[in-house]
Amino acid sequence: MGIFSRKRERAAGEAAAPSGSDGTFVAPSDMTIPYAKLGVATKHLDEGRIAEGMPLLRDAAEAGVPEAMLQLGILHELSGEDEVGFNWIVRAGESGSRDAMRMLSGHYMQPETVLYSIQWTKKLADAGDADAGQFLPHLVKAYQGDSGGQTMVGIILTKSGQPERAEPWFESAADLGNPAAMLQLAFAYMVPWQEDTALDWASRASAAGSPRAAEAVDVIRGLIRGDVKSMRDASTLLAARGHGTKSEQWASLAADVERARGN
Repeated sequence: MGIFSRKRERAAGEAAAPSGSDGTFVAPSDMTIPYAKLGVATKHLDEGRIAEGMPLLRDAAEAGVPEAMLQLGILHELSGEDEVGFNWIVRAGESGSRDAMRMLSGHYMQPETVLYSIQWTKKLADAGDADAGQFLPHLVKAYQGDSGGQTMVGIILTKSGQPERAEPWFESAADLGNPAAMLQLAFAYMVPWQEDTALDWASRASAAGSPRAAEAVDVIRGLIRGDVKSMRDASTLLAARGHGTKSEQWASLAADVERARGN
């Protein structure tokens, strides 16, 4: 499935055993040994000793340690065992791992599976995650067909580095007449050789009442003309909206054109 972008190291915040207010180790009395195994396993894995670390990690996961379930799931996914990895991450989420809940919420955050995303986001909010609590109403609105909610979901996906997963949300909202979604699609298509499509979406956003679309229309028209300043403006505009790769493309192209013109 190739569903997780996070490496095992990014789960390090959950990899440590619970600690008390003074930072000392605390574990439920019946879980001391499994948490100890997790600690040793993590050390082995961090040092590249996979053969020594994996059995201990599996022991800790099978004993019910959510952090071990999450690490084990990610490692299976990274090694190509997607189904096994996914099942372990689901078990981690069901056992209380916030990182697992967050990953599952993101995995299902597509129009056809958004109900599952809502369920995991609610679990995360109920577990005390303030960001999940604030985002949940937007996700519910998106599921209900609200164009504003769909646009917000798309924007959040874009800013989290997943612009390609945001496009179906923007397309759905644009079909409902949302000018902000139309403008976001203009940014999505603001790449070399797709400027005409970008201009079409920006023009539609402007006609639908987007107050920010006029700037995009001017920049895209400049791109079509091959204007270097417009390339730099496009880079700035895209960077501010979470399109880092596209921003770098236009900055690089502007530099190349300037060199070719001898500027």
